[in-house]
Amino acid sequence: MPDMELAWLKAEGATSGNRNAAWEEFLTIQGFPYSTYSDARNAWLKNLGYTGATEDMLNQYWTSCPTAVSATLWIDTDHWVDSEEWIG
Repeated sequence: MPDMELAWLKAEGATSGNRNAAWEEFLTIQGFPYSTYSDARNAWLKNLGYTGATEDMLNQYWTSCPTAVSATLWIDTDHWVDSEEWIG
């Protein structure tokens, strides 16, 4: 999941290969200066109209998927997805 989150952040304009730094870049791009991760992220989510505790807002965001994350994030031919075979 962290790799997918980083891929999404990069698709949204972040350039860092580090997830924390990518969140900082993404939130700054979105117009929310980074004081702390939780403050900037919550301000961004509230600005989008989500309400409740942090987990509630994140669940609302990912459920509605407003940026329509591409299904190609799951395809092994993409460079950010592990190409090893699933064992189950």
